[in-house]
Amino acid sequence: MPDWSEERRAARTTGGRGLSALARQAAARTRAVSGRVHDHAVVTPLIGMAAATEECGTEILLKCEHQQTTGSFKVRGALAKLLGLSDEQRDRGVVAASSGNHGLGVAHALSALGGKGIVCVPEVRWVFPGRAGSTGCPGSGRSE
Repeated sequence: MPDWSEERRAARTTGGRGLSALARQAAARTRAVSGRVHDHAVVTPLIGMAAATEECGTEILLKCEHQQTTGSFKVRGALAKLLGLSDEQRDRGVVAASSGNHGLGVAHALSALGGKGIVCVPEVRWVFPGRAGSTGCPGSGRSE
């Protein structure tokens, strides 16, 4: 397993120049909620991709967020947002609009943390020719 220390991570993502003040602030906010999110989300593996690493000349890793309970990484953002609300705010309720993974993440987060919420789902279901049962955005050519 690679060493993912703060310094090494910064060197990898910024070419060794360090993080900007804005990036440091974002990293600090992420660290502040990550432990609490971790309590409610699946720890998913990083898998090395040898062929892609060789082709690109840099280490390529895949984060297997499809192994989350909801099937995507969106639950992490929903948990982070709801954990950032006060109990009073969460008790008043939240509203989300989604045709897919975000809505699942919000519903799962509300179930895990408690609170009230409504997830608005559109009635329209996009179907692409040649893809039975596919859904997605018009023109995207792929499903969510």
